Amino acid sequence: MKKIYLAAPLFTTLERNINKYIADKIESTGKFKVFLPQTVSPIETDGKYDMYPIFEGCKNNINNSDIVLAIVDGADVDSGVAWELGYAYANNKKSICIRTDIRKSEGNGVNIMIEYGSTKTLYKTKYHQNIEDLINTIIKEIEEI
Repeated sequence: MKKIYLAAPLFTTLERNINKYIADKIESTGKFKVFLPQTVSPIETDGKYDMYPIFEGCKNNINNSDIVLAIVDGADVDSGVAWELGYAYANNKKSICIRTDIRKSEGNGVNIMIEYGSTKTLYKTKYHQNIEDLINTIIKEIEEI
């Protein structure tokens, strides 16, 4: 079973829900186990939060993954996602970037370091794209990599 690390923005309820939906759909194939960084929590002590366990948990899960699947939407790629992709690249991990955002910046819409540092970058910029179609494309790409 391939282990997938899903790198994606996770700061809003909508982002977290979409990440979970994508992970659940990928796992429903029975071929993959998906790690979601949003499942790692800080440790609270005396009303203060130690964020290091989040960093360590995510880094360790990248180390234990076969593939990093990154959502690179937005006017600029989320800084945490960019770090996760760079760390994956430095550790010879395969990665797939998915961009559904119709906005363009450099060349195809993402920073060239993200585009060329990933094993594969998919641009799905159709208006009104069905999320199920997108997830099926993602699963196909994971199977082929």
